[in-house]
Amino acid sequence: MAKTLRISDPYMELLRAESRDQHRTLAGQAEYWMALGRAVERSRLVDFQQVRALLDGDLRFEALDDREQEFAFDQFLDRMAQSHDRMDEAMRDLRRHAETDGDSGL
Repeated sequence: MAKTLRISDPYMELLRAESRDQHRTLAGQAEYWMALGRAVERSRLVDFQQVRALLDGDLRFEALDDREQEFAFDQFLDRMAQSHDRMDEAMRDLRRHAETDGDSGL
């Protein structure tokens, strides 16, 4: 069941911008961020200070222990696979538009 939630204006703007960039609905982006935050809070591999340092560019891959490096690398590979899926989808869209316009150059 859907519920109403008040979100401050600065966070709402961040939510709107990120949902556009990630091609998600506002609700989908908020749910994604909530799931991500929940996973970080429950994780025994990463704490908030590490996440903050990573986002700020102050945490180097080499500073992670073996278990953390393995986790980070798995996440990187998952992210790369998602990027390829989006690229494939974008190329299919370009081909469809080219065929609609009568251009077979792609």
